[in-house]
Amino acid sequence: MKIFFSLLFFVISNNIVASETSIIELHTKKSLDQLVLENGINEEIIEEVSDSEKNKEGVSEDEKQINSEEDIDTIEESEILDVASFWQSVDFEKSEFYFEKINSIKSQTLYSEFINLLLDFNLDINEPESNDIFYLLINKLVELGEIQKAYNFIESVELPNDERLIFYKSLELNYLFSTYQLIEACALKDELNLLQIKLSNYYLEKTDIFCLIMEEKFDEADLLNSILAETESKRDYFFQDLLFILLNPEKKENQDLLLPEDYFDDLIFLYSAMLRIAELPLNEKFLEIDPNNLSIPIILSNSTSMDLRLRAANKAFLNELISIESLAALYQSVDFTSDQLNNPSKTIKYLNNQNELIMAYYYQLTNIQIFPSSRINVIIDFWKFAKSKGLEEIAYKLSNNIITTIEPTLEYSNVGLEIVIALINNSEFVKASEWIIFIENSNNEIDQLEKVKMLYELYQTENLESLFNFINFNFKNSKPTNDSSIEEVLHTASTIIDENQDFGSELIFETIMDERPMPTIFIISEIEKAIAKKDQSNLFLLILLSLNQKEWNEIHPEHLKLILKGIKEYKDSELLKSLLLDIFKNVKIF
Repeated sequence: MKIFFSLLFFVISNNIVASETSIIELHTKKSLDQLVLENGINEEIIEEVSDSEKNKEGVSEDEKQINSEEDIDTIEESEILDVASFWQSVDFEKSEFYFEKINSIKSQTLYSEFINLLLDFNLDINEPESNDIFYLLINKLVELGEIQKAYNFIESVELPNDERLIFYKSLELNYLFSTYQLIEACALKDELNLLQIKLSNYYLEKTDIFCLIMEEKFDEADLLNSILAETESKRDYFFQDLLFILLNPEKKENQDLLLPEDYFDDLIFLYSAMLRIAELPLNEKFLEIDPNNLSIPIILSNSTSMDLRLRAANKAFLNELISIESLAALYQSVDFTSDQLNNPSKTIKYLNNQNELIMAYYYQLTNIQIFPSSRINVIIDFWKFAKSKGLEEIAYKLSNNIITTIEPTLEYSNVGLEIVIALINNSEFVKASEWIIFIENSNNEIDQLEKVKMLYELYQTENLESLFNFINFNFKNSKPTNDSSIEEVLHTASTIIDENQDFGSELIFETIMDERPMPTIFIISEIEKAIAKKDQSNLFLLILLSLNQKEWNEIHPEHLKLILKGIKEYKDSELLKSLLLDIFKNVKIF
């Protein structure tokens, strides 16, 4: 009987593929925040693809040959490895080990470099070993939550028709569902049906049914679902519940659909699309499952609670998935009453630790202030709250249009340093310099000003020697702090100029033994060997391996010293400045 149903299912599916598809969305009215966010996503995709095509098409064969020869000369002269051969220089078995163990990179600088390296693949995908490396790169991008970059990557190559094609096509389908590109998802489903590709847990069959519903072919969808029910050995109750609501939208008011424990994890993106079409909320579990890839579906869902949408939007912005304009549009869309906006203390108490809503409240409160002094006071409160929740980067960006219009005056001198820090974080260096000069001349907050000047120097300078001298000067001349981790980091950063030089430190610690773990002697030895041999590829991957899942404030000082020494050698110190910024921010030097 199951064989009969399977054959019937296949015949109906192919008939559907043969017909011209006309998708009709069940709801087309979108709010302002949805439009802004979707436009931001699509523009980013177009820009990445456009840049990729320009790089491919804008270079002639002769130029490629010349560039290749110049690259070789550069490597021989400086012994710095060309990124194009990064993965070719790593033993395949080591690559597998690295990818298995490197699964959480806390440093934004090192994370961004790793992602760039994953995307910098110039090998022939038709070669067996290169094909294996390509699969590892794509799989690692997916594991790290970079499904958009993985999708763009596989779209840029001609995929081999091998056993991994199912993995790649599943990824494409997931991405299209996650970004609400439902017409494209249904078109890809048709393509896969023609290729007779089978996905696990009847993913394609369920997509068939979902697409039929969007075409308002409800009888055909119901028939295919009855066949699915007979064929599927393990019943997907969540899919069936969603399908019931899509077929009977008048009954959704009585439904409270929560993702069950036994859901099919490879169908999570299909579930999210079905929930949005049914105008049902996505719950917090979706964000826990995949904070990167499922943040966009949550943001775009009007039915989802606003605090969860804001939390997803904050994560998406910090992970560079949406723009600050998109985030601001969502913040502005939160519906606060005039009474709430006129009573800040009462409202913040009422919101009761709903951090995302309080952030949105402060943002709106800032923008309705009439007098500049009142606006500055609200901004300072906004920054103070954001810092307490680790969201200061968002608060700085959201208030940038206001603070860049404020001129240094005695009226605002008491908050001058806070304004400088925000301006520096927003790369408004000219304006920040004006404020620094003003504070120096007014003799206000001079003690703290030196650290802020160090932050300014770190962002501004391209000269590493002057940067190191500045760090050393501040380390030797700054007043002792109650936080030993700050003293440790400054001392460690200063020693990367010359490990044997005495910088005159007077570090005094109450504790004798350090509980922070060190990597194994094997890993330390391998990092030291990679530094000595200028083995760029293994050096960088070993550093990531040794830092896996750790914040900078959890790193032993000797381990940190080895990391900084390695990064100083990697790509001619290209990452060193931004890495120091990562570290200083993490231990809250500024």
